[in-house]
Amino acid sequence: AHEFAGRLQVEAGNSPAGQVALAYRLALGRGPAAIESGRVLQFLKSQRATRLGTYGEEASSRLALIDFAQVLFGLNEFVYVD
Repeated sequence: AHEFAGRLQVEAGNSPAGQVALAYRLALGRGPAAIESGRVLQFLKSQRATRLGTYGEEASSRLALIDFAQVLFGLNEFVYVD
């Protein structure tokens, strides 16, 4: 999850929407549906805000992406091939 989050930051830059789209393509082989994208962006925002006071902006963003990666890796769609 740490390496995946780092890759998202390097390849998609600082754009949360770009990071989400890239994460879905890499992990699930598809782009996110509009509702998924909206929910993930809200999740990332919430996770960053939770950690901001303790870790600062850059680390908070990275930790939020790590949390998101853990969620992706736990999806049935990631674990099982149809």
